[in-house]
Amino acid sequence: MDADAVARAVPGIPGVKTPETVRRIALFVAFCGAAWAGALTLTGRLLPTTLRFGTDAGGLSEAQLAAVRIGGDKVGITDAGYLYRIAAGTVISVR
Repeated sequence: MDADAVARAVPGIPGVKTPETVRRIALFVAFCGAAWAGALTLTGRLLPTTLRFGTDAGGLSEAQLAAVRIGGDKVGITDAGYLYRIAAGTVISVR
């Protein structure tokens, strides 16, 4: 994906106005399918449409998804490719 395609794909993200920012996103996109070393730790608020990988749930591999954390919590990916926090806690099943 070239920088122009990336710029068209992410027009609503604040800060994606400079050629350098677009170039960095394009490089990231080019390597999204590669194996990651270490972890990706996110900070801040993760709103329903804040961070997207691709256009569907296949935007990250299972290994990549397992390496992403926000505030220590695991994340999931929606059918539209957006990340969401999986809150740690107790699951109660009522029968």
